[in-house]
Amino acid sequence: MGELSVQSRMAQRGAGKFEQAIAAFEKAIALNQKHAWSYAELAATLVDSDRRAGGSVGEQTAHDAEEKLKKAVEIMPRNGIVLKTVGQVYEALNRPQQAIEFYRRAIAADEKTNAGLNADIERLGGTVGKL
Repeated sequence: MGELSVQSRMAQRGAGKFEQAIAAFEKAIALNQKHAWSYAELAATLVDSDRRAGGSVGEQTAHDAEEKLKKAVEIMPRNGIVLKTVGQVYEALNRPQQAIEFYRRAIAADEKTNAGLNADIERLGGTVGKL
């Protein structure tokens, strides 16, 4: 299998081809262990796969995803796109406080690109404490 483009990896995930997408993100990481976005997208794919299969995210998947998210942030702590993706995964994991934290960091890193996140922060702020 040749290296897939970012768009191809995302398309596989979007089409529900989770095994192929996971393999592609893992290969991308093996080729470049400093590719923060691949770590973040791998975490998102793991969570999406569990949710699609059973409606909820298993404890092991949540743990694995969080490890990938931490690695992504470690590599690129000020990249707005990576931080936004990390926030989205935390939101999918029903962790609104962490999602808000990373959305705020994404806005601080790139206010112009991530301006729409303010609405997400406001929406999630209403759920904190209710879960």
